[in-house]
Amino acid sequence: MQTLTFIIALVALVIAIAAFYRTGGIRNLRQQMERITTKTEEATKSTRELTADALERVERLVRGKGKHVSEEKEKGSEEKVH
Repeated sequence: MQTLTFIIALVALVIAIAAFYRTGGIRNLRQQMERITTKTEEATKSTRELTADALERVERLVRGKGKHVSEEKEKGSEEKVH
C-alpha cells in the first residue's frame, strides 16, 4: 500500500514539473518577477513624491499661519510701545 502511494506521488510530481515547464518555466517566472519589481518601484516612487508634495503643502500652511500670528504679535507690541 505504501508503494502504491509513493508511485502516485511520483507521478503527480512529474505531471506538476511538466506543467510548470510547459507554462514557461523559470524564465517566465523571472520575467514576471522583474515586471512586478518594476511596478512596485514605480508605485513607491510616485507614493514618495505624493507624500513629499503633501508634506510640503502642510508645511507651507503651518509656517504661513505661524508667520501671520507672529506678525500680529509684533504689531501688537509695537502699538503698545507707541
